[in-house]
Amino acid sequence: MRPALAWSATVAYMAVLFWLSSRTGDVVGRWNLLRVPDYVLHGVAYLGLGAVAHVAFAASFRWSPWLRALAAMVLATVYGVSDEVHQAFVPGRMASWQDVLADAAGAAVGQVLFLVRPVADRMRQKRERISD
Repeated sequence: MRPALAWSATVAYMAVLFWLSSRTGDVVGRWNLLRVPDYVLHGVAYLGLGAVAHVAFAASFRWSPWLRALAAMVLATVYGVSDEVHQAFVPGRMASWQDVLADAAGAAVGQVLFLVRPVADRMRQKRERISD
């Protein structure tokens, strides 16, 4: 049941990204009230996709954290490429390799967070054992 829920969350997240990409350029411009740069928006969005994909891979396979991170980054990046192709057909939007790069970077940052936490936990446990 846990893998199905995790993959459902991943597919739902991808569907939201697809829906956002379907909005025309003028609509997207109106939503960005703070005028956050496009590459930041892409990075944050794909950090989220990388995170839910990592959880889905963890729920489905007994892979090392590094392999899960790599798989999540690949999935997010490939989806980013498909998203850019999709945007090329939306009025007022255009495909951009820079957006794919921001997508991949966001997914990578998310994976670093998954990989650093277990290391930090082990270091904390070692310090606690030493101080006891």
